Amino acid sequence: MLRKWATVDGWEEGGVFAWVSNTLGPRWGFAAISFGYLQIAIGFIPMLYFVLGALSYILKWPALNEDPITKTIAALIILWALALTQFGGTKYTARIAKVGFFAGILLPAFILIALAAIYLHSGAPVAIEMDAKTFFPDFSKVGTLVVFVAFILSYMGVEASATHVNEMSNPGRDYPLAMLLLMVAAICLSSVGGLSIAMVIPGNEINLSAGVMQTFTVLMSHVAPEIEWTVRVISALLLLGVLAEIASWIVGPSRGMYVTAQKNLLPAAFAKMNKNGVPVTLVISQLVIYFYRVDHPHQYRWR
Repeated sequence: MLRKWATVDGWEEGGVFAWVSNTLGPRWGFAAISFGYLQIAIGFIPMLYFVLGALSYILKWPALNEDPITKTIAALIILWALALTQFGGTKYTARIAKVGFFAGILLPAFILIALAAIYLHSGAPVAIEMDAKTFFPDFSKVGTLVVFVAFILSYMGVEASATHVNEMSNPGRDYPLAMLLLMVAAICLSSVGGLSIAMVIPGNEINLSAGVMQTFTVLMSHVAPEIEWTVRVISALLLLGVLAEIASWIVGPSRGMYVTAQKNLLPAAFAKMNKNGVPVTLVISQLVIYFYRVDHPHQYRWR
């Protein structure tokens, strides 16, 4: 459906806003793009908290991951620094995102799975019980629902790729195939990676901001304690991957909102771009929303 919408004449630009407004009307299109815009603005919070967890581990600075005031200040500094780099244009964003994906997500994921396999093969103790009763989640528990929502959220935003369908040589064949491969890879990496963490760290000891680093530390100390220092290198790679994703998220959603501003659904100030083609007013508005949410750290208990 996304492929069809993105290839209709006049629907190529604007993404979700164009598709919804051309079917249900411009106000519904504005509502649809606004929901995505707000979701990403709030979605910065867990991503930045992961960054702070990795930095805390690399720098051996626990307060960066535990003290609310320190976390708030550090998160704002990182976010605004990334935003400033994007004000110069997005010509390097795709390259940064590609390097961040392969070096900061795929490579650490494969290392994690390999270490977990060696750990399991060695007969080391496993922190979870895997049988017919525990294989399926217990959705009667609130904690399970929270984790399930986070799992589903990781697949949100795939519709953004449909705006690039017309750049493919054979979109009818290549786009569905790419979506299928993406779905299989995402489910496999998420499931196997999550199980790798769960079998090493007891559930009540997992730190939601730095749990991945916890897992790498335990696995590396068991498999190859003489090179345990590599955990910091892996943490730096993870940090790179998440920072690259945040950088692409800062400008990406604002482009969709920019189209709504051009349609006079937002004040004229939001329809302006700088000389590098970046809607600065919309980007700053998104950061202000984030600032409001992160300024209330007691609402987010990433412990």
